[in-house]
Amino acid sequence: MRLGIIAAQTELLAKGNVNPCFCLESALPTGRKLRLCLSCKTVSIARRPRMAQLGHILTVCTANICRSPMAEALLQHALRGQEEPLKSMKVMSAGVAARFGEPVSENSVIALKKVGIDLSGHIAQPLTQKLVDDALAIFCMTESHRAMIELAFDPAPKHLYLLREFMPPPADPEIPDPFGGPLRVYEACRDEMVEAVPSILDFLKKLVAESSAGEK
Repeated sequence: MRLGIIAAQTELLAKGNVNPCFCLESALPTGRKLRLCLSCKTVSIARRPRMAQLGHILTVCTANICRSPMAEALLQHALRGQEEPLKSMKVMSAGVAARFGEPVSENSVIALKKVGIDLSGHIAQPLTQKLVDDALAIFCMTESHRAMIELAFDPAPKHLYLLREFMPPPADPEIPDPFGGPLRVYEACRDEMVEAVPSILDFLKKLVAESSAGEK
């Protein structure tokens, strides 16, 4: 069946009403012609632009089995209590030297279980160009992580920060690796992250507002 599109053609859609429309014309096997017309009002609704995707939040550490998974889960939990669009934002994590599929450390699971968050299903993944490119903001644990990311990825991410970077002094902006330590070290690591969450939320609200304004 041969189809032809007649654009911006004026058609009579209802008795006494003449509106411009887009028409599809087809030739039937019987020789008769069939014409389907859509009003411009209908077309404009179909073409209404969707809200721009803001991207995910990414937390990064070394092996993606201790710090960044805890940070991911804590931030995701905090975002659920915010208004849109923050409420629907996804948080992900990765490691600059991670091996895909490694399970999260047991003490990380226990430390978050004590605050009501289940981390047991997490598996490690390495940091990739796509994860970096699709992120609205990246939060790492130490300056060495930041330096590695800036050197490894081109272009370097614009919004790359330490997780505790927005804490007022004299707070230490870095979070040391608890790997191999006792549970109390993991709990201290968790508490340092929890302490930083309000400052991260404030920053994300400003960043989202700036990103949304830039899309207009």
